[in-house]
Amino acid sequence: MAVNIPGVAVMMFFYLLVLGIGIWASFKSKREAKKGTGDKTEMALLGNRGINLVVGIFTMTATWVGGGFIVGTAEAVYNPSMGLIWAVMPVAATMCFVIGGLFFAEPMRDNKYVTMMDPFQIKYGKVPTAALSLASLISEIMWWLCVPFALTGPAVTDITKTAYNYTFQNPWVGTLEADRAWMWIDNFLLLGLGNLGLQNFHQRTLSAASSSTAKIMCFAAAFIVPTLGIPPILLGAAAASTKGEIQWVIRLSVVVVGLAGTSLTFLDNSVLMIWLLRSDLTYTLMLPQLVCVLFFNISNGYGAVLGCFIGMLLRVLSGEPLLRIPALIKFPGGMEVDGVFIQGAPVRTICMLSALASILLFSYLFSVLFNKDWVPERWDVFNVKAQYSIQTQEEVKSDIKEDIKDETLKEQNENNEACEPMLESAC
Repeated sequence: MAVNIPGVAVMMFFYLLVLGIGIWASFKSKREAKKGTGDKTEMALLGNRGINLVVGIFTMTATWVGGGFIVGTAEAVYNPSMGLIWAVMPVAATMCFVIGGLFFAEPMRDNKYVTMMDPFQIKYGKVPTAALSLASLISEIMWWLCVPFALTGPAVTDITKTAYNYTFQNPWVGTLEADRAWMWIDNFLLLGLGNLGLQNFHQRTLSAASSSTAKIMCFAAAFIVPTLGIPPILLGAAAASTKGEIQWVIRLSVVVVGLAGTSLTFLDNSVLMIWLLRSDLTYTLMLPQLVCVLFFNISNGYGAVLGCFIGMLLRVLSGEPLLRIPALIKFPGGMEVDGVFIQGAPVRTICMLSALASILLFSYLFSVLFNKDWVPERWDVFNVKAQYSIQTQEEVKSDIKEDIKDETLKEQNENNEACEPMLESAC
């Protein structure tokens, strides 16, 4: 096969451009560090929290619209058993950004966290945070496995004719049968909410110049990302319209990220399945943890560890065909396919909600046990009692500040009323 000289030249130019920008940014960050205008860690990871709105929108969008997003979406449209209806990644990304902008960007940015794991480190300590970091690390490894390339055939039929009509394979729009509806909902929530448990997302919001900039970045990306999902949808539709023998449109090219990451590529040649598996961890394990640590004061290290264990145990017992894990818990609506039980229920959402409930339940239970001295304090390895005391003091201080503020406003109103002249009516 002849080498495409223009294509190689463009790729070389692109990578040299990336290298040049990286070198320039390195020198600039060193100069800023010498001036003492920023923390070195924040400078390296978050751009000294100085990312403006325009750059932030582009970086947030570019984080999602990569090889896995493009080829995974095209694969779903091309796959005869799925089709356009199952290509939910662009729309799910919109839900992720909207919810992230409304609820997660502001508290994360206002508290000046450097990474997604900082709130866990501050509230739970090192041991629970280290355990939770494993799920985040594995998901990041899988992220880099979604870097494939596509091969297309020269003869393509009009995609509008193949959208709803059988030609070389089933129509690329796809179908959604009643018995697969829960699976579709599960995948949608997985790909949408699961991304909120990724460091990639929070690194963009934390690098913003302000909380309002972080929120606007999310809302803008919520519109741009699904728009950029249209080309891979058309690519998948064109692939499904190819004449002759069915072409291999999606092939997996592995970016080696350690032995663990490399071994995963032997399990399946589907980019979409690897993407789902990566989001599986963040959705069922990291999302409930992040929700609890940010929005529930009762959460503590015991609840975090036990909730993670229960969520992971339930997920493993539910089975995963991609990893060849048999289903020991068979939810209603499933079926046997080639001797393998395929769950019909939204098992990932069930596991996520179970983990969330377990975190809150066990956090409350251990909080009661130690704060009421039913269990000796020397056994409190996660310092729940000390955490409760700190929270109580902070709540008291907050109440005092609110009382002082109310009294000040009351005095100001009384003074204003006293200073107003009295009007006399003439008879």
